[in-house]
Amino acid sequence: DILAKVDGPYDGRWDRFNAPVRSAMTSSLHTLQASQTLDALLPVFDRNEVAIVFDGEEFIGLITRIDLINHLRRRAK
Repeated sequence: DILAKVDGPYDGRWDRFNAPVRSAMTSSLHTLQASQTLDALLPVFDRNEVAIVFDGEEFIGLITRIDLINHLRRRAK
């Protein structure tokens, strides 16, 4: 989100960083349950989103595409 927000012409590039944080954030979040399988992450990452993970009603963390890649890489060793 932040890269899309600050991308643009070279001139005025620093002015783009003066916008409030909320202008670059994603407000439509999709959540997953910790008990779901890893394949549930794929549609989230296809939408270029971060997976927000809950255990029931409790937020327990988030997973990025890089997190999944690193997890799979470590398992392959």
